[in-house]
Amino acid sequence: MSEVPSINSNVYPDVPMVTRRRDSVINYGQLSDVRKQNMASRVARVFLLSPSQDRVLLQLRNDSSGNPSAWDCSAEGWVYSTDVSATGECGDYKMAALRETNEELGLVYDSEQMTEIGHYLLDIAGINPAEWTKLYAATYDMGQQDRVKLSDEVSDV
Repeated sequence: MSEVPSINSNVYPDVPMVTRRRDSVINYGQLSDVRKQNMASRVARVFLLSPSQDRVLLQLRNDSSGNPSAWDCSAEGWVYSTDVSATGECGDYKMAALRETNEELGLVYDSEQMTEIGHYLLDIAGINPAEWTKLYAATYDMGQQDRVKLSDEVSDV
């Protein structure tokens, strides 16, 4: 499915609906539809690492976001149908990781700076929809923390 689906939402783009057994896109729809149909969807998570300082940049979620007042990975979010890879593939994890890092922290990375470090299905009680997740890592200089521009989802880093 490489054709960009039309967006039928007033607020958010559609998300890929994927199979639980394999991370295969079978359709696109609103997150509420994915939940109703008990399908899985896709999430991208990013860890910004400072190897020279042996640190990981974490974000503190604000009170009105998902997982309020919790320390979380550097950036994360749903993969949208509008996250299109360089090869034209819709619902691309890496493009979502790049978008979320910019949206939540105001930091811009290019595709070559993000390395995939994991791919798994999070399918446990209380998580709906189940989440096919790819983890990414990129380097970050903690001395330049003033470059971080927090979004309305993030209270602190």
